Amino acid sequence: MKDNPNAVAIEADLHQPQAILDHLEVRRLLDLSQPTAVLITSVLLFVVDDEEAYGAVRVLRDALAPGSYFAISHGTREGTPEEQVQQSEKLYATIGTPIKIRSRAEIGEFFERLELVEPGLAYLPLWRPEGPDDLYLDQPEECGIYGGVGRKP
Repeated sequence: MKDNPNAVAIEADLHQPQAILDHLEVRRLLDLSQPTAVLITSVLLFVVDDEEAYGAVRVLRDALAPGSYFAISHGTREGTPEEQVQQSEKLYATIGTPIKIRSRAEIGEFFERLELVEPGLAYLPLWRPEGPDDLYLDQPEECGIYGGVGRKP
C-alpha cells in the first residue's frame, strides 16, 4: 500500500467508529458525501456488547451517503455443533479476546435501515457460488458464518 496513494491501512478500533470516520487518512481518501462501500467482515464478533456493536454499525451507516453498501459477515451458532462453538469461545478466551457469536436474527439487526441485496442474509457458501463444487455448498450451515450486503436507500 505504500506504493499506492489511493490505498491505506489505518490502526483503529471498531469500538470507536467516529474515530475511524475522523481519521485523517480516511478523510483524505473517501468522500463520504458520495456512495461508499464498507466491509465489516468477521470483526463484529469481537464487539461482545450488543449495544456497542449495533451502535458502531449505526454510526458508520449514518455517516455515509444514500447508495452506499455494507457487506457484513458474522459467525453464528446456528447449524454449528455446540462443541465447535464452545471450542472457539474457549480459544479466544485463553488469548484474552472474548467473542460473541450471534444468531441469524441478531446478525440481521446489523442491516437495520438497509435494503438487503439478494440472496439476503445467508450462509456464506450461498452468496454467489462459483460452481457446484464450492466448499460447503451442499451443507452451507457447516461453514458457521452468515453474510449479507445491504444498500443504504
